[in-house]
Amino acid sequence: MNYILWSFGREAISKEFHEAREIAEEFKSATAAMQQEKQEAV
Repeated sequence: MNYILWSFGREAISKEFHEAREIAEEFKSATAAMQQEKQEAV
């Protein structure tokens, strides 16, 4: 299956796009956590 349904069928996207979106969210979360740790260290 080349496409998955996102948000109960509202958006059909490719599997690759979905994976890229997940990686971007993980990166965003990791970056925010690193910034928070940096601020707490000061």
